[in-house]
This record gives sequence, C-alpha cells and structure tokens, in this order.
Amino acid sequence: MQKEKLSALMDGESLDNELLSSLSQDRALQQSWQSYHLIRDTLRVM
Repeated sequence: MQKEKLSALMDGESLDNELLSSLSQDRALQQSWQSYHLIRDTLRVM
C-alpha cells in the first residue's frame, strides 16, 4: 500500500503527510522513491 501511495504522491495525485513522514525515515521507501524517479526520467528521454 505504501508504494501505491508513493506513486500517487509522485504523480501529484496525493499529498499524504503520514507518507511524507514515513519517507523521511524509511530507507526502503526512500529507495523506492529514487527508483520511481529514475524510471520516470528514463522513460522521458525515450
């Protein structure tokens, strides 16, 4: 569920303060955030 919320946050569809708090403390969630951005940036170049 966290990754689904993270994706919505990245797409600008949601602003979840609880998720933002988790993101600042959860290393695995931070890595997912970075991976999502890397994937998005790669797709934009194509």
